[in-house]
Parts: sequence; C-alpha cells; structure tokens
Amino acid sequence: PMDAAVVVDAPDAEVADVPPDDSAPVDAPGDDADAAANDAAPSDAGPSPPGHVVLIGHPTLRLDDAVEPMVVNSVMLSQRATAIRVLDYTQYLTGSGFDGLVARLHAAIDVRAAGLGRTVSYTSLALAADLATALVDADVLIVHPQLLATEAELRTTATFWHAPLVAFVAAGGVIVVTPSTASSTGGAEYALVDGAGLLSLPMRAIPSPPETLTVVAPSDDIVAGVL
Repeated sequence: PMDAAVVVDAPDAEVADVPPDDSAPVDAPGDDADAAANDAAPSDAGPSPPGHVVLIGHPTLRLDDAVEPMVVNSVMLSQRATAIRVLDYTQYLTGSGFDGLVARLHAAIDVRAAGLGRTVSYTSLALAADLATALVDADVLIVHPQLLATEAELRTTATFWHAPLVAFVAAGGVIVVTPSTASSTGGAEYALVDGAGLLSLPMRAIPSPPETLTVVAPSDDIVAGVL
C-alpha cells in the first residue's frame, strides 16, 4: 500500500475538509511581476497545448519507486516540444543536505526522455524574484522541497508568483510541486500554486489515523508505471 496522499493535476481542482490557513503574506517584492507575466507565454501563432499543475502529495525527500515515477511522468506531460526545458526552483533546498535529490531526479527524467525520443535541458532558479524572466525559456517548472523556507516566506513568494504562473500554464507550461512534510514549511510548498487559474486548495490535512485512499484515475499518465 502507498502512503495516504493525493496527487492533484487540474487547473481548478478542489480539495476540502481542512481549515484554511490564516497565515498572512508579508511584503512582496516591488517588482513588475504582473507585466512580466505576459512574457511567460510564447508568442507562437495557434492554440497552446494544455498546461498542467501537478501537486505530488507523497513525501518527496525519499524518491522511492512510487514517488519518482510520478514526478518524472509529470514532467513528460509537456507537449510544447520534443526538447523539454526544465526550470528547477531550488532556493530553499540548496544547503539543506538534500541537494542530491535534484541530480537523482534529473537522471531519472533523462532515462525516461531518452526512451521517448525526447531530450531535456535544465536551468536552476536560485531566487524566487527571477521567476517571471526565467519562465520565458522554460516548458516545465519543478518546485523542489523548500526545506529551509518558512511557510510565511513561501506565502510571500506566492503573491508575486501568481500572475506569471497563470500565464505560464495558460500557454501550455507544466508546474510540478514536490512538497516535503519533513521541514519547517510542513508541506506548504503547495501555497505557491494555490489560487485562481492554478489550483484551488482552501485547506489541507494529514489524515489521522492514516487512511487507505482510492486511486480514482488509475490510467492517468501521472501514475503510469506506478500502479
């Protein structure tokens, strides 16, 4: 049996039964994120491929046989091009002692991509304030566990990330969030994609006692090779 957790992939997904978090965001950087958001969408003519927002609800500090394939499968959802450009958000992971997670995940992604006749390139996003500019040259954004961040810091980041992320997904971008419950954030990385046009997550909770959950979409691309 797998851990009691959830994988969410849908721009207006609803999750219920957890009291809303009352943490108030602190001051957001005074940049022009709203204006830069439009740059995250390619200017190519024609309709954009579908975008995705994937929130992995399993512990991601241990990339086991269930978690790793789901993250890899989520990256492969990108339909923009054969060559996938991945942007890794690592600001509060670097120096945590778990930096090796990124290299391990890259290796797994490369193996899957090669099997599909695709290639992948990687760019690191070390500062949240640079997101809007970095998304211009990205097809997939991976939010790695932000172990050294506080929940307040992530919620502050969410305020100026929202517009660029919405534009990115609307243009066919894929966002993969891999939170960790073993950190000061308690898994609050989800807050970075919580909002209109991304995911609607008014509440969260860890079942107590643990529950066995039903896989409602066993044929979904995200769980291919897992079930």
